[in-house]
Amino acid sequence: MGEVEFPSQNDAFSDATLIVTVQDTQEADAPARVLCKQDFRNISRLRDSSESLRFAFECEDIPKNPFVIVN
Repeated sequence: MGEVEFPSQNDAFSDATLIVTVQDTQEADAPARVLCKQDFRNISRLRDSSESLRFAFECEDIPKNPFVIVN
């Protein structure tokens, strides 16, 4: 489960896409390996909304002792 927080003063937007990528970066001198990726479509926010956006998805291919980053 994750959460995206917005600044208290923000512009409204609609029909946005949030792309969440989970990567394993444990191997030195090698590109990060994408473990899973999910697109969340049609996201909208009202102007100055302080409500955060929560999301969840399953990632099945996580290796033992990973060094994981989410972007």
